[in-house]
Amino acid sequence: MSEEKDKKIKVVPEGFKGIVPEGRSAVRHILADVHGVEGTLYRPIETYEEARAIDDAYAVLEGDWGGQVYLVAPMRLVLCKEETLRHLLEDLDEIAWPGQPDGQGLYYERYHYGQIVPGGMGGGAALNDVWIHDEFVEYAINETILNVLKGELSRLGLSPEEVKTIREIDKARQNRRLKELGSKKRRSLFNRLRKT
Repeated sequence: MSEEKDKKIKVVPEGFKGIVPEGRSAVRHILADVHGVEGTLYRPIETYEEARAIDDAYAVLEGDWGGQVYLVAPMRLVLCKEETLRHLLEDLDEIAWPGQPDGQGLYYERYHYGQIVPGGMGGGAALNDVWIHDEFVEYAINETILNVLKGELSRLGLSPEEVKTIREIDKARQNRRLKELGSKKRRSLFNRLRKT
């Protein structure tokens, strides 16, 4: 592989070295490649500046190598600078996947109104307004996110109390899921024992 081509390849994640080009979501690139829909359902845009000039362009912020789409924003509503978008991504990623910044991605893509943006944890949606993952709505930081996108704030700037509340909500959600999972396993075991 040539040196110039190596520079354009992003290691996303290590096992996909050489498969996913720089500036592409691993999840959506691989899905488009497998299903042959690049150019129709998956239309990546190379730069922030290019995306600003395209009517149906969206900024997509994601983490966990596409395992969670954080937000999908029409570029016409993104009034902040690209650097601010990157800071917002860092802040959201630290909330959703603390201490795991390697999987975060900021991408520019074209979508039709109402189109699903493939990704983990339900993906996202290309709407006329900003789509924000339910997790951040539950944390009650969606208005702050919108203020960053409007260019009114440079970062989320959450207080230690807000971060503590988020961690408590997270812990309660995890405990509920574990309890539900345990309950399902017990029911499954009980059903198997009844059949014998």
